[in-house]
Amino acid sequence: MYVHKHYGEKPGDPEDTPRCQARAQTEIIRAFETFDIINKTNFARIKADVSNNEKAADIKMEAIQKRLLEIEKRLLINPPPGDRSVGQ
Repeated sequence: MYVHKHYGEKPGDPEDTPRCQARAQTEIIRAFETFDIINKTNFARIKADVSNNEKAADIKMEAIQKRLLEIEKRLLINPPPGDRSVGQ
C-alpha cells in the first residue's frame, strides 16, 4: 500500500484528491505570501538607501557650489597675474 509521504493519503483516491490539492494550493499561497513580504521589506530598504544617497549627494553638491562661488569671487577681486580676461 502506497502512502503519500506528505499527507498520508493514497494517490488516485477520488475523495482525498481535492483535499490534497487544496493543501498544496494553500502551501503555495503561503510561500508566495512570505516571498512577497520579504520582497516588500527589501524594496523598502533599497528605497531608503537610495533616498539617503540622494540626500548626501545634494548636500555635497551644495557644498561644492558654495566653494566654487567663493573661488570665483576671489578670482574676480584678485585676478591671477597675466590673465586679462578675468575681471573685465
